[in-house]
Amino acid sequence: MESYNTMKKNYLLLAVLLFISPLFLKAQVATLSEKETLSLLCYKWEVTKIQSFQGVMKVKPRGDYTMFNSDFTMESKEDDKIKKSKWSFSFPEKKVTFEDDGSVYKIMDLSTSELHLKGKWSGEMVVLILKRVTK
Repeated sequence: MESYNTMKKNYLLLAVLLFISPLFLKAQVATLSEKETLSLLCYKWEVTKIQSFQGVMKVKPRGDYTMFNSDFTMESKEDDKIKKSKWSFSFPEKKVTFEDDGSVYKIMDLSTSELHLKGKWSGEMVVLILKRVTK
């Protein structure tokens, strides 16, 4: 019986953390100015995880990346193909739009090392978790 109660408490704690963590992330991003957001965003990033309703999928490093430039051009490498295009940023909504396909992603978290983008990818709502490429 004690094991059951411990398990029940752990599930309750997990549920509370899952509810609070997005609120904390939104508060963190909300405090950044437009200039701070753009200065953190304009780097080379690689996807490390994809979070969806089905769970979290880790992405093996293959050298693929997306690089946001301060002149609103971007470069992406996927499957050894490099593509150059443009992107735009809407500050009040913290949304990034890729001009080539019109896809829109909301910045959920942004730091010097990690970027979380929420949007539709392959027809499914996901959160792309990217890390800054330092090499």
